[in-house]
Amino acid sequence: MEDVTIAVQPFEAAKPALVERRRPGRLSRISPALLPLLRTAHEPNLDVLEAQFDNPDQLRPARGLGFALFVSALMWGSLIGVLWFAFSIFHSV
Repeated sequence: MEDVTIAVQPFEAAKPALVERRRPGRLSRISPALLPLLRTAHEPNLDVLEAQFDNPDQLRPARGLGFALFVSALMWGSLIGVLWFAFSIFHSV
């Protein structure tokens, strides 16, 4: 067997890269708490999606929007009515 000598060089600090190789928009620092979440692959929960699509009440969001519009119209109407009433009282004096 031959004697093999390995030349050990002292550790050098990492030199900055000449070209930025990271993808554009990548954060330079990421919270260590997020690393496990970013590295694990999650399977989508299809049961929840199927339950939403199997729901026969497809108009529930539209009813909520209609109720919000009704309440908004009542509030605006009340505000305009009060201002009109107040302006008509002070204008007639």
